[in-house]
Amino acid sequence: MKCYSLLSIFLIFTFSSFSQTKNNAEGKITYEYISHYTFEKVNRQATLFFSENNSVFIDSKGKEPIVYMNGVNFRDGYYVQDKIGNLIFKDFALDTIQIRKLVNTEPYVTKEPLPKFNWKIKDSIKSIGSFKCRLATTTFRGRNYNAWFTQKIPFSDGPWKFSGLPGMILEVVSDDNDYQFLFKSIEMPLKDKKEIITFNNDGTYLDFEKFKTAEDIEFQKMKKQGEAKWLSSGGKPGGYTLTKNPTNPIELSYGKED
Repeated sequence: MKCYSLLSIFLIFTFSSFSQTKNNAEGKITYEYISHYTFEKVNRQATLFFSENNSVFIDSKGKEPIVYMNGVNFRDGYYVQDKIGNLIFKDFALDTIQIRKLVNTEPYVTKEPLPKFNWKIKDSIKSIGSFKCRLATTTFRGRNYNAWFTQKIPFSDGPWKFSGLPGMILEVVSDDNDYQFLFKSIEMPLKDKKEIITFNNDGTYLDFEKFKTAEDIEFQKMKKQGEAKWLSSGGKPGGYTLTKNPTNPIELSYGKED
């Protein structure tokens, strides 16, 4: 008779909870991703690889880890990048999103239900690239958004967590302009037919409720490390302080359904 330890069962469960069918991507869209997370403007490139069953949105991916923001130093603000990047993996069959997010330099991973956006489709029309797009608006987690989608790309998907419109979303801008996803280019079909849509779960897993507090977790880690260095250098107990700078995250609030 085979026996399995609780640790083995836990590891099997954890691995299976992050498994998914791997699909070949049918296309990719490159966006300019503009954010004001620390109230400083940061421009980066982001990519959406998409298929009928799932997609992955990738930003902050680079060859080497770097820390910068508009040429200023770490103390004044930062944009963290690593070899995997921030990931938003949508599984449309399971109605889930898997997330990998860099907080300071620490990656965290989680899973949440695929958001159900309350879109309102408007009559406004404009061209983005060679695509005729229609305007839709929504409110999501504390921000109002204007989105432009095209039915010429028959996938109900878009950048970041956005989806649910009758076509591909090529542009999303928050009312305050603090967060923008702007279309740059599309490749469909892909030149590289071997591009696979999958999720890399390299990071510390937290359930979604705990994941919402990842910034606080990292702040407390930094505070403890600072206190330890202070005491080891001869500082008096209670003499070390660390203040958390205000941030402007894309998700400002969470409703009961979240």
